[in-house]
Amino acid sequence: TAVTSQISSASDVDWYSFTTTSPNTNVKVALSGLPVDYDLSLYNAALTLLGSSANTGTTAEQVISNTTTAGTYYVKVAGFNSVSLANYNFTAGTAAAASNSTKITASVVSQGNNNGTTTLITNSSASSTYTGASGTFNAGVAARTGALNTAASGSAYFQLTLTPTAGNAISLTGISFGSRSTGTGPVAYAIRSSLDNYASNIATGTLTANSSWLLASASGITLSGGTGTAVSLRIYGYNGTGSAAANTANWRIDDITITGSSNAFDAVNCYTLLASTGSTTFKNGLIAKVGISQINGIYPNPAHNEIRINSMSDISANSNVTILDSKGIIVKRQKINNSNQQINIADLPTGIYLVRFINGNNVRTEKFIKQ
Repeated sequence: TAVTSQISSASDVDWYSFTTTSPNTNVKVALSGLPVDYDLSLYNAALTLLGSSANTGTTAEQVISNTTTAGTYYVKVAGFNSVSLANYNFTAGTAAAASNSTKITASVVSQGNNNGTTTLITNSSASSTYTGASGTFNAGVAARTGALNTAASGSAYFQLTLTPTAGNAISLTGISFGSRSTGTGPVAYAIRSSLDNYASNIATGTLTANSSWLLASASGITLSGGTGTAVSLRIYGYNGTGSAAANTANWRIDDITITGSSNAFDAVNCYTLLASTGSTTFKNGLIAKVGISQINGIYPNPAHNEIRINSMSDISANSNVTILDSKGIIVKRQKINNSNQQINIADLPTGIYLVRFINGNNVRTEKFIKQ
């Protein structure tokens, strides 16, 4: 019997269970009619992951488990969750994001309430001393001294906007950035969002006004927007004690990292789930093993900041790569556009990961180590 239901919020996850009896011990679970990007996972009675399906967009999902042993199974249906939102390191000399989720569009960084006129992106005072400092270009403002003032001529700030794709919602958990403040620059920062018209702080911290670079990090943030709702963030600098001069950059930031997730859901439309059992082995007509001649694997391995998929022939329109952690949880997914595809993994914790390549009707899984 087909079951229809909804993933109706960013935190919604649907679970189902069923039990097989001999001789109908083979299992096929199919998820169809997807309004947005949902994923499917199949577990045994011990909640060990038996298989998952994470096609892009609204493509149907399917998981098969052929066995001679009867048992209880659990099925999870959840909206695709992208665990990294945006990174800015300005190494290209632009204010654009260096990387971001496939479910998020990240704007360029801009100045706000700048004290006079200063160039936003320069290679002056290159970032250093903190882990991950990109050490080339950075963003600067001429910040005012005094208490935080969010009026049009108040405290200077850096602003960026994250816009989710249709059917997705942004959940923000943390922000970090490199900061350099001179003796006339700000000694504190506050981060606010457009969700309440920048009325309240979602994170605050101190800055060191001694012209040295440091890494400011705010974690434990709980900020969520509605489905399809863009979120603009402002990083204000304030409480400087020196004599700030107009047109002179006295505060610089670099290597902005926005952490959180983009969750797919639809509070109006349903999906359809069908679990089938049988005594005959189920065959997956959509996916077959590919040979070494089609995929030469990934490099480097171990890797630090990126991996590359090497030499895949006849790339189809729905080709993609999915990265799973050691628990089988999908942590990243990206479309494949060329035969030497780059995948940014700088935001992933160290550990062992599986990379699942899907090229049309073909699939292959590889393992790599993130150092």
